[in-house]
Amino acid sequence: MKRALPPTLLLILLALLAAGCSAPAAPEVTPQEIRLTRPASISYIEASGMDWYGDWLVLLPQYPARLRREANNPDGALLALSRQELLDYLDGRGPDRLDPRLIPLDDGGLREMIDGFQGYEAVAFAGDRVYLSIEASSRGRMHAYLVRGSIQPDLSALRLDPATLTEVPLEVQAINFSVEALLVKGDEILTFFEANGALLNPSPQAQRFSLDLEPLGALDFPRLEYRLTDATRLDADGRFWVANYFIPADPRLWTLSDPLAEQHGRPRSSRLFLAAERLVELQLGPEGITLTERAPVHLRVESLLGTNWEGIARLDGRGLLVISDRQPDTILAFVPFEPQE
Repeated sequence: MKRALPPTLLLILLALLAAGCSAPAAPEVTPQEIRLTRPASISYIEASGMDWYGDWLVLLPQYPARLRREANNPDGALLALSRQELLDYLDGRGPDRLDPRLIPLDDGGLREMIDGFQGYEAVAFAGDRVYLSIEASSRGRMHAYLVRGSIQPDLSALRLDPATLTEVPLEVQAINFSVEALLVKGDEILTFFEANGALLNPSPQAQRFSLDLEPLGALDFPRLEYRLTDATRLDADGRFWVANYFIPADPRLWTLSDPLAEQHGRPRSSRLFLAAERLVELQLGPEGITLTERAPVHLRVESLLGTNWEGIARLDGRGLLVISDRQPDTILAFVPFEPQE
């Protein structure tokens, strides 16, 4: 005998299906893959973020120590690609696979110092200073930390300073949810929690720190359903993009109302798989952070598990770069869009 879905579950699934479906299907794009050589191209590095250091795009593995053998270094490495080789690749010049450079990491023993260490989640640069967010789970509670370090201009080393380790307050406690994105604004650094939807986190905030990691309070953050997994740098008008991802396999992120979908619609693949893979523009102002009026850039959903886009960065006014973790594999890709007037 077939068993009917519980009424509450059926209601939520129907709401997910209906949200944003009354309007015509929103446009969607298929990201252009930028093929990488091994080991960057394999899923075990679990890419979790990226940011520009000068003309180098630095890719952050969640577990850099997994590259210890390739880097001949016990703490492993981060990865880097030059701006020019990315542009040449997209313009059809150069090799058919890019070979990222290894940046040896000296973590100062942080992996052993942090109880329940679950890896690095975000990276941001301010000059030669580097900031990483760290996720941990200890005694049934989630924790997030910031740490500061420095990078050698020739990329010969990236060193973290354990003495700067600073805990970031979390708005809510939810397994595997922590600080997933960082943003440098002048002499401050902002941290963004992963879940900012109405049901799980009714009062989302961005935490502020000085570049010396002194707490400076919080800013209001807008309601943004689903997972926020990374952020770009600010533009001259204070705008930035975040990666925003959802699959129905995580019921904690279900919602009966998605304002972005209700305003701008859903693309066909999102309706088909009840999922979301989108890039959303936000703006930082004196009173806090708000959504802009610009419609999200929807990425085509290819399967029930989707593509878990964990990193995002701008590329020279052409569009955005995104990178996924192990779901379904490590994929670096380019997403073109029209520049804002």
